[in-house]
Amino acid sequence: MAKLIVFHMERCPNCPLAKKVAKEVAEELGLDYEEVDIEEDMIRALQCGVASTPSIALENGRVEVLFRSEVPDAETLKRAVKEILG
Repeated sequence: MAKLIVFHMERCPNCPLAKKVAKEVAEELGLDYEEVDIEEDMIRALQCGVASTPSIALENGRVEVLFRSEVPDAETLKRAVKEILG
């Protein structure tokens, strides 16, 4: 099953909103949801090409970063996910 992943940091001011939007979209679209603290799991973040927060990625066989250092609104995130998943 596809999964939305939010890469975040504790002191990032935009991360709480990114997590809220991504979690709502994941629930609405029936996707799994995961949060990755890049300070705790830097290797995973770098493997996924993430070096800034918040970043939102879609994992569906491979990880594709949809948004870097920005918080999309729910509709924009849904469109990006649907574009990839078909």
